[in-house]
Amino acid sequence: MSVNPTPRYKGKRINLTVPLDLYEKVEQLAEEETRPVAQMFLRLAQEGFEARTEKDK
Repeated sequence: MSVNPTPRYKGKRINLTVPLDLYEKVEQLAEEETRPVAQMFLRLAQEGFEARTEKDK
């Protein structure tokens, strides 16, 4: 029996089409933070949900 040392990510994968101008803005932010564009979209979504949750309190 082999043991996989890397735990599997338990997220959900989606395909998302975004306007080109939004993509370019996020791409620029990603370059500034040296992270992939997909991770930058995820980070921005998380920050947006956190801000919205705080606002709704």
